[in-house]
Amino acid sequence: MSKKHLGKITTINSSGFKPKLGHNLRTLKKHQYHVISGYSITGDAPKKFIRVYEYGTGRKENPQSWPLYIAKTGHKWYPIESITEYLLNQLGCEMGLKMADSRLVYAGDQLRFLSKYFLKPKSQELVHGAEIFVGYLEDEDKVQQIEQQGKAREVFTLDLVYKSMQKFCGEYTDSIYAEFVKMLIFDALIGNNDRHFYNWGIIRGTDLLEKPYFSPIYDTARGLFWNNPEKKIIALRNNPHNLSVSLEKYAKNSRPKTGIDGNPNVNHFQLVEYIYQNEIGLTKDQLKALINGDVLEQLLYCINVEFRHLLSTPRRFVISEYLNLRYNKIVSLFN
Repeated sequence: MSKKHLGKITTINSSGFKPKLGHNLRTLKKHQYHVISGYSITGDAPKKFIRVYEYGTGRKENPQSWPLYIAKTGHKWYPIESITEYLLNQLGCEMGLKMADSRLVYAGDQLRFLSKYFLKPKSQELVHGAEIFVGYLEDEDKVQQIEQQGKAREVFTLDLVYKSMQKFCGEYTDSIYAEFVKMLIFDALIGNNDRHFYNWGIIRGTDLLEKPYFSPIYDTARGLFWNNPEKKIIALRNNPHNLSVSLEKYAKNSRPKTGIDGNPNVNHFQLVEYIYQNEIGLTKDQLKALINGDVLEQLLYCINVEFRHLLSTPRRFVISEYLNLRYNKIVSLFN
């Protein structure tokens, strides 16, 4: 196993408001983790696989027994990019969704987002949505071209996802599809517009004997002003009229990667309405239970209490107002 450590990543933009050490932000010292090789990894942000020593998990003298994590550095807007991804992950947990086990740490002199590796080594594999579509359409080049040409919503509709899962999952399709739809509802609430076909998948046994299931939700990183610097957030907070207009525009323009037949420009709210009216994957009662007043209260508590040391006061205010707006728009569709 390699003894390398995380090197400092060159960041493109600084978001401002860097959280201080402490307040549940663990610092990983060099003897507490190791960068390892031998695992495939994709994505835009710089990533490394690391093993991390955690008390009670694995033996300290045997680093190979330490839990495996993917360490990601949000380099486009440092450090708010990583903080926001962690926030989105925790909001999903508050909603009762099966999220990838994640945390924030300081390592290699930078803030890192850690996501725990959720596959059983050598006995499980993650089959991305892209591969599931390829299996159904039987044309890998076509699947990639659809995404590259910006036609994902036009082609990868709710109906095509279900048919593709049927071919891949067989008798387990309905339960897996229900988890997929829950993920779409979560994305609609937070405004995530980057749930492309490599940002979700299905786990199966490499021997094909294990029952397949929807993977924990991972790579939820594009939402809640992740690419807005602190100066812009403060300016919005200080001008109520501009804030209201900006939030409405921001909400209206957020769109999913999954579409509806006949509506290639569907936004998040139209997608939720279609799912609700047609009971796609979930019944109306199940959908109402997923998005309710208690859930909103829990999300706002998470933002304003649990993240009070990680997010500035203006940013917490703007995010809370935005979540309220999106929540109310979604709930109004249930009448």
